[in-house]
Amino acid sequence: MASFDKHSLERVSGLYVKDTPPKGRGVFCNNPIEAETVIEVCPTLLFTATDGALVDKTILYNYYFSAQFLSDTVAVSHDIFDKEKAGIIAFGMLSLCNHSDNPNACIEKNVENNEVWFVLKALKDISPHEEILISYGKVWFDAV
Repeated sequence: MASFDKHSLERVSGLYVKDTPPKGRGVFCNNPIEAETVIEVCPTLLFTATDGALVDKTILYNYYFSAQFLSDTVAVSHDIFDKEKAGIIAFGMLSLCNHSDNPNACIEKNVENNEVWFVLKALKDISPHEEILISYGKVWFDAV
């Protein structure tokens, strides 16, 4: 797991967003990023299955993550009793990263004191102006 300071909300400098047809917006960086670098630390907002039913009817449907990985203790502390239908919104550039079967970055999920933080981390060296890509995983594509 990447080491990070959740209080600094660290982010590499030079990140930017641009259109990447046909995918929509994507995340890039003006500067090179070395493998294993923490690209961004993202606070999150967890929501229940009831809220998820509403979120699924909006454009936010395409930007949230599954809550299935949460431990029962963390889920219950956030009033989440149906992890399959609950979700997590990550604040920051992470939510705009596109999918690749060969990603150059990954999401590490960190839970501390029942708070969930996502860390976007480089899997390999990323060149300037190369799109930062993550894997959404098989579960996401099975649900689409």
